[in-house]
Amino acid sequence: MIVSGVLSHGVPVLHARGGCDYPRELIAFLRDHVRSIINSLNSERSRLSGCAADMVGVVASGLGHLFEPLLHLLFPALLTLCTRPNKLFVNRARSCLLLIIEHTQLPAILTYLVGSLKEKSVSLRLASVECILACLNHFNPRDLEKDARAREVELAIKSTATDPSADVRKASRKVFETYKVLFGHRVDR
Repeated sequence: MIVSGVLSHGVPVLHARGGCDYPRELIAFLRDHVRSIINSLNSERSRLSGCAADMVGVVASGLGHLFEPLLHLLFPALLTLCTRPNKLFVNRARSCLLLIIEHTQLPAILTYLVGSLKEKSVSLRLASVECILACLNHFNPRDLEKDARAREVELAIKSTATDPSADVRKASRKVFETYKVLFGHRVDR
């Protein structure tokens, strides 16, 4: 209850009082407390998990591209939440992932998303494909045009085009259509 209260009251204070204006200190603080944040995210208590996800989203939107040092710590935990059978956890995690993508626009996110496409969980694969679509829509095309990033998107399209889940295949088609618009010259190859 204490952690939930701190998270639920701390998020508005963090945002309203300019906590993200001091990124070095905030990142150092969050690194020191990342274990507690991940434990809160993974909690079976939906209020606690939700507060932690909200906090991560607020921090990501406040820090923008400066969120990168925290990406490898928090992004995999949010992807893991997408494997839960409870839709509330999945939707919350997906919203937080999309918020991180929209506000940080870090190309390294693609590596995590493509890696999660091999997992058994349909909800994780679907969330990952939807997040890849968000990456294509929000990221600077010049960042995605780099050969390594473009290959990651192509690999994602290839691996999900024949996915057993119809929802994943449908989302994959949307990714391909967006990819064709952005990088038509690569599609011809």
